[in-house]
Amino acid sequence: MPELPSPLNVTVIGSGVIGLSTAHELASHGHKVRVISDQEPPQTVSAIAAAIWFPYHSENSPAADVLLARTLARFKALSLIPETGVDLRFGMDIERRADADRSWAKHVADSEVVDAALLPEGALSATSGTVPVITMPTYLSWPQDQCQRHGVEFEQRTVNAIGDLRAGADAVVLAGGMRSAELLGDDHSVYPIRGQVIRLANSAGLRNWLSDDDHPGGRLLHHSAPR
Repeated sequence: MPELPSPLNVTVIGSGVIGLSTAHELASHGHKVRVISDQEPPQTVSAIAAAIWFPYHSENSPAADVLLARTLARFKALSLIPETGVDLRFGMDIERRADADRSWAKHVADSEVVDAALLPEGALSATSGTVPVITMPTYLSWPQDQCQRHGVEFEQRTVNAIGDLRAGADAVVLAGGMRSAELLGDDHSVYPIRGQVIRLANSAGLRNWLSDDDHPGGRLLHHSAPR
């Protein structure tokens, strides 16, 4: 992260993956951090995300490439720590459009084009590779624990106005998900999108992931929980 005057007093609103990650990075660089949230991490939307390292709806740009490379390296390192819930898994991205973006594949050592005979009906192509898969209920506990080790203070309450937090804080980081627009008052760029997560027992012992973003029945993404 960029160097900031140290130490700063920073208040982070939200205890989902963005809030915890921000708090961890700031605290590990010597800043005094407080996290305020009306929910514990296991109750946030982040806890039910089907999380796979993948540039979903991100721009294809040099900046995105830097982020992809850095996060891939970071999650690979975390996969060596069992309690993070990060695992390296093989899988494939189904492509149903001629202009499918494969820019992510250049970062993945074993990425390759899938044999046409293995494609599902309606698919034009597919790219496979081994990428990090994150079991979020497990993962969220890890940055929360790391934050506490770095002295981050956690406070559970509802924030009604950002202005109420500015006293005594050098900076306020807003990571409140859907409530971010409400707290800012004039931000209409944050809105909910359709999405459902179904959890099933992995009785078949599946280990691979599959993404079918343009499936005619709606976006399909699945992966199995580790161990």
